[in-house]
Amino acid sequence: MHFKRPKQLVTCIGKNFDSKKIHKLISHILKLFVFLVILFLVYHSPAVSNNQQPGLSFFTSYPSEFILKNCQPDNSYDIPFSIDMVNHDSQWIIYAYLNQTDKKTNLSKYFFLLTSKSGKEEIITNQKKPVVLIEGLNPVPIQSQIGEFILRFKPDWNIPAGQYQFELLFAYQNSTSSPPLSLPYKIPVTITIDPTVLLNVDIQPQNELEFDIQGQPGLYATENRILLNGKANVEKLTILCWAEDLKGKKGHIIPNSRIFLTRSLGTKKTEMIALDKPFEIKSFQIGEPISLVIDGFYIKTLLEDLPDVYEGFIHFDYLVPVNEKEK
Repeated sequence: MHFKRPKQLVTCIGKNFDSKKIHKLISHILKLFVFLVILFLVYHSPAVSNNQQPGLSFFTSYPSEFILKNCQPDNSYDIPFSIDMVNHDSQWIIYAYLNQTDKKTNLSKYFFLLTSKSGKEEIITNQKKPVVLIEGLNPVPIQSQIGEFILRFKPDWNIPAGQYQFELLFAYQNSTSSPPLSLPYKIPVTITIDPTVLLNVDIQPQNELEFDIQGQPGLYATENRILLNGKANVEKLTILCWAEDLKGKKGHIIPNSRIFLTRSLGTKKTEMIALDKPFEIKSFQIGEPISLVIDGFYIKTLLEDLPDVYEGFIHFDYLVPVNEKEK
C-alpha cells in the first residue's frame, strides 16, 4: 500500500507561517515575561520593600516626657517607661544615656537605669559607656513594645534644692554598624528638689529645761543643755531660737523678754540675748553637718513674780534665703 505526500498541505503551511517571524515573536514574548517577573519581584520582595528597609524605621517611648516633683533627700524615685519600635535587622542593640543639660550641679551619680533583663541598678550618666537598654536576635517588623524600664533618682543632702533639666538619649546598633548610631529621638527629663530641713532637738539630762528658783529676785540659770543636730539641702541655713511667755498655773506670767540665752563674744566675754524675738544662733552651708550644743539659758525674776509653777516653750526654727523658697 502506498501513500502520497500531501504537498498541498505543506505548501499551505509554508504560505501562512514564516520561521524567522516565529522566532522573533517568541523572543518578544520571553522579554515581556522576564520584565513582568522583575516588576513583580520589585514590588513584592520583602528584602527591598519601602516599608522594610534594613535598620530602624520607628522608635518612640511612653511617656514621651519625664517629670519628677517634690523630691527630697534620702529617698528613691522611680520613673517607669517603655519603648516601642520597628526594625528589620536580625541582630540589634538599643543603648541609653542620660545627659544633664544644665550644669549648675553635677548629678551624674544619682541616676540609675533598671532594665527588665538584669534587674540591677546601672549608672546611666556615663557618656563613654552608655547602658545597654535591650538587645534582640530577631527583627521587629510591626510596631511593638520591646521592653519596660525604670529610671531611678536617689538624691542626697549634698544636692541644692532647685529644678534640674536632663535629656534621655538613645543609640542604635545592628549587626553590621559600628559604632552605634545616635538616634534623633530624646526624652526631656525635669527634676524638682524641694528645700528640705531635718532638725532633731535633745535636752540633757532631762526632757525639759528646768529652772529651780529658790531665793531672792535675780538671774537663775538652768543646768540643762540642748543638743541640736540636723541636715539641710539649702545653700545657707540659719538656726533661730525664741521663747514663749512662761505662764503660771495660778495665772501669773513671766514675759519672754526676761528669758535669755548667753552668746560668746570671744576672749571669755559673753552677752545675754533676750528671746522675745527670734535670735540667730548660727548659719550652716549646704553639706555642712548641723551640730550644736546650746547652753546658757537664764531667767530673770523680779520681786513682783509670785510663787508658782511656770511653764512655756522655747522654739527652734530656721531661715533660708528667699531664692531657695522660690526654686
